[in-house]
Amino acid sequence: MLSIVIPTYNYNTILLVEELYYQCKDQNIDFEIIVADDFSGNAEIRAVNEKINNIENCTYYRNFENLGRGQNINAMVLKAKYQWVLLLDCDVFPKEKNFIKNYIRSIDNSNFLVAYGGIKYKSNKPNDLEMLRWIYGRKREALALQKRELQPYLSCLTSNILVKKEIFVQFPFHNQLKTYGFEDLVFALTLRNNGIKINHLENEVYHLNLEQSIIFIKKLESSLKNLKFLVDSKIINYKDSRFSSLYYKLNWLKITELLSIGFKIFKPLFIKNLTSKNPSILVFDLYRLGFYCTLK
Repeated sequence: MLSIVIPTYNYNTILLVEELYYQCKDQNIDFEIIVADDFSGNAEIRAVNEKINNIENCTYYRNFENLGRGQNINAMVLKAKYQWVLLLDCDVFPKEKNFIKNYIRSIDNSNFLVAYGGIKYKSNKPNDLEMLRWIYGRKREALALQKRELQPYLSCLTSNILVKKEIFVQFPFHNQLKTYGFEDLVFALTLRNNGIKINHLENEVYHLNLEQSIIFIKKLESSLKNLKFLVDSKIINYKDSRFSSLYYKLNWLKITELLSIGFKIFKPLFIKNLTSKNPSILVFDLYRLGFYCTLK
């Protein structure tokens, strides 16, 4: 009935697998859990994750090369043997003990092909070095169900998504995206362009792994390079991203070069704020816009 696929990279995934295993057993369903390590280098973490193979119906393996998140997921989906695939990031954890039960109930009582359960961030503040990721996640990712339903394709993350296997096989993650950023958007827009509805549920997972702010900024830069590639290659329309749509308006006004110069001047001040214990989302947005304007 249910194949749970979890891409992982240098992250201890066994506690998540154990929780999912017990929840699946409690529902008395046919299931499997597949964890694929995308050629990570931490031998100590790999040794812990290898214990997943000792759990009934659970498989852990390591790729022979780094495929990138999207291609790693595509490979796992092809290995999946059941008709429903639940894709989870390795650094999440179910908010409720009835997490699997909620998805199974939805399968039994609803007529859908794709369902997104949502994401949450815990209310307790992290240490100062991780504040940016926590604040951004709570403001921009942890959206209430009603808000997600207003823009179902722009409010979907593939960190907690249930998909009929045939849909995943027909519309896999884009094979040109190997680095971090916007693979969720491309997948969601592909579904939209093919008339496949994303059903939104209240069945959240907590996002646990908060990168240090400076690392999150570097991932941000990588994601913006991906966005520019996607738009320039016409894989997505610039209007499909609110961010690239804003850039094109500013470019039409011929002020992007000025913004690029301003970004280079004020970048140290931006970094100082974003890596502080009180980072500003406004400064974060200005950093994103300025950096995007520097891309040629």
